[in-house]
Amino acid sequence: MKRIFLDANILLDVALRRMPFAVDSSRIFSLEKNYLKFTSSLNISNVYFLIRKDYDKYVARTNIGIIIQHCQMLDVNSMMIKNAHVNLFERFNDFEDAVQHYCAVAHSMDVIVTRNGKDFRNAEIPVYSPKDFIKAFGE
Repeated sequence: MKRIFLDANILLDVALRRMPFAVDSSRIFSLEKNYLKFTSSLNISNVYFLIRKDYDKYVARTNIGIIIQHCQMLDVNSMMIKNAHVNLFERFNDFEDAVQHYCAVAHSMDVIVTRNGKDFRNAEIPVYSPKDFIKAFGE
């Protein structure tokens, strides 16, 4: 089984049907056979906040329910936050992306799927865009 870490932008593409990104992100999101999908608990909180801000709490709650049906949630701990802080500006320019990276690494993910590949250029595990992941591994 391939363990896939989904970044927040993939979850938002699907939830908000952001075109043209939603097409490939939805394909990743719906993969079943041979794939386990994960995201961080921090991503769930961030996605809820962003959807609620643009729509309302009912739309946000519904979308979070769909996400947690398809993805397992990974805890973010203090060591991941500290690693992100220590490596900010050396390996990562974005703190939130650094936290996501260290969460994925600590939980032994095989890949990270994101549309912000440039923000993960120093990642310790392979990083794919949704389109590239589908080309490489898709069903």
